[in-house]
This record gives sequence, C-alpha cells and structure tokens, in this order.
Amino acid sequence: MAAPASQSAAGYRGYKLLSVKAETPDQVQLLNHYAEVDETLDFWTHPRLGSYADVMVPPSSFAPLVRSWTQAGLNVTVKQNDVQAMIEEVEVQNQAYKLLMTATPYTSLNHNQYYTYNQVVAHLQTLANNFPSLTKFDSSGKNPDRPRTEGGKIIHFIEAGAQMGQKPVIMLEVNIHAREHITAAAMLYTLDWLLTNYATQANAKAILDNYHLVVVPVANPDGYDYSHQSSSTVSPNSLNFAEPNFATSSSCSSDTYPGPYASSEAETQAIEKIFEAFKARMAIYLPVHCYSQVLLTPYSSSSTGSMPCNGAQHTTGGRLMADAIKAVDGRTFGVGSAYSQIGYSAKGTSGDWALYAKPGVVSIAYELRPSSNTSNGFVLSASEIVTAGKELLNSLVAIANYVRGLTTNPCASG
Repeated sequence: MAAPASQSAAGYRGYKLLSVKAETPDQVQLLNHYAEVDETLDFWTHPRLGSYADVMVPPSSFAPLVRSWTQAGLNVTVKQNDVQAMIEEVEVQNQAYKLLMTATPYTSLNHNQYYTYNQVVAHLQTLANNFPSLTKFDSSGKNPDRPRTEGGKIIHFIEAGAQMGQKPVIMLEVNIHAREHITAAAMLYTLDWLLTNYATQANAKAILDNYHLVVVPVANPDGYDYSHQSSSTVSPNSLNFAEPNFATSSSCSSDTYPGPYASSEAETQAIEKIFEAFKARMAIYLPVHCYSQVLLTPYSSSSTGSMPCNGAQHTTGGRLMADAIKAVDGRTFGVGSAYSQIGYSAKGTSGDWALYAKPGVVSIAYELRPSSNTSNGFVLSASEIVTAGKELLNSLVAIANYVRGLTTNPCASG
C-alpha cells in the first residue's frame, strides 16, 4: 500500500483514522473511487455495503473530506484523532510489557515483542538448533536458488514434523502484507509451542506426527522491515498470484494494483516456488493475514458464491476453526467467502491460486485479530501476541484433525 505523500518526519502526526459507513451501492462505489484515485487516503479495510470501512486521512484532507462524505449521506465517525499518538502509545505499552514479561510458559522463546526480520530468522535458527530431529532449516543463504526478494533478502521457511518426507504437507504463508505484524508473531508462538511440547502434549503430537509443516513466517521481508523502520501502518504489499481472476486495479498507486502481470513480484514467485516443491503432498494451505477476525473460504475472487469442488469441506473446516478460536478467548470469527465476510472479492490471492495449482487442497485464509470494530487496526499491542498465537494454534489443530479424518476427495477425477 502506498505511503501518503504528505508523510512527515513525525510519521502520522495529526492523521486521523475515520470509520465510514456506506448504506447504498452508490456510496460503496463512491468510497471505492476515493480508494482508487486518492493516494493520500489509506483504506485499512475496504468499503462494504452496510458496514464500516476504516480509512486514515491526512490533516489537510480531513475537514473537506468529512464535509463531502457527509453531504453524500455517508456516516463518518473519528476512531483516532492522532494516528501517530496511537502508535507511540502502543510502543510505550510494548516496552513496558517487554520489561514485565521475560518468558512465556510452555515455550522456548520469548513472545513479548515484535521482532525485526533478522530476529525472526535468528529465532527460527534457535528452534532448529533446539529441536534438530523435528525441524529442517537452512539460514546460510549460500544456495543461489533460494527464494529472494527484490531487495535481495532470502525468504526463509522452516519445516517441522516427525518423518517429514512421508507425511501430508500443511503450508502456512504468513505476513505477505508487511504491516500485519501480529501474524508473524502469532506464527512464531504457534511453531515454538508445537516443538517445545511435542513430547508431552497430544495436540503437538497430533500435528507433528501426522503432518509435514512448511512455514513461511515473513513472506515479504523487504516490506516487513520497511514497516518496522518507518510506521506500522503503511508499507509495500505483494498480492498477485496467477489465479485466473487475478486482475484488480489498473492504477499502480492503488493498494489493489496487481503488478504488470500475474506473479510479477519476487515475493509471489517465491511462495509459488516453495508450494511447487511440496505440491505432491500438499493437503492444507493457510495464508495468514490481519485484521477483521474472519476465516475466508474460496473462492475469494468470486462475488457470486462460487466454490471449489471441495467447497463443503472448506465450510465445515472453517467453522471448526472458528469454534477452536472462540474457545481460547471468546472471540467470534466469521466464516465464508471474502465477498460475504468483508464485502469485496479479493482477486489474485494465494489461497485461490493454491486451489488452481492443486485442486482438492483445503485452503482457508485467516484475518486475525483485532475485529474491524476496534480503534487500533494494525497497531496491536504486543500483549496480545500470545493470545493471538493460541488462537492460531487451536485453529491449526482443528483443521489438521478434520482433514486427517476425511475419507473422500470430491475433486478426484473419475
């Protein structure tokens, strides 16, 4: 997503986070037009009929924009008066939490802060060192065929499981949208918990004994580091997988711009390359995003409810995942297509691409906490990492157990 042109050294001082409700199709179209043509506006969530969209607005645009939208009949409220103040407040909370909490029970790493990409890679190496019989990880960077970003960073992935080469594969693609920091943090917690508790906890054994995990904890390292260095609200994104309906916006300044052609981006190519390496045994593909608290079933590109041949399995599996998440902290996650849950069809997604690449795969995309009704959006306190990690862990166990028990493949030919 493009950074606002008027960003100053103070970050987003004076920027406001608005919540805008569209009650008619014309109002949705109006907001989509603004999202398409006005580079100073940053839509954190997309316009949807009858629901609120979050949009960050620079100080110079606030008054005329609110006046224009109000005249158009839109319901506009201010969620945050100063986005920079919100960021700084959360940073202070995170530092206090880091000092307060030095260890997480039942894990081998500390999950009390957000880490840089190099720190994430170091944590992966620590897990590989601590659990050599259950992991496979190469951080050397000596292999020229390793997937890399445009900036030259290696897109690391770690494999986990007992007898990995013989089991069905679960692939988790995490943090391809760079500012979604809670996703990588929750994934680190989940992976750490599974490995640390393999010998003693039934859920850990159920995953690692029966599946070969392939985890890409940060699929967009350049954007991830950029978002840590500048602001946690704005960063480059990558989303243009070569599924048949990948085309979105034709404007290169739009956050839905798919690139010049399908799979044009290095990050997209890297994920596809990793997927292809494990394609023969791929059983479950889970893209992990935030925020909105929904579980998105395919096809994300459809606005008419079109589903894959194993659509019923996705619906059942998604509901089991939502139940498992609710058992952690009482949070409710919606289940359904992107159009039904967040109000727009999302084209060029990795989840849809995975189903075209291998029909029969179960592919459900996370939109983790917080809900779309909260005032902080992507700026989530580190105190929520462990709970978000438990929600990811519980739902991973739920979908893994469900798929393992399936006895038929509706997508099998003949």
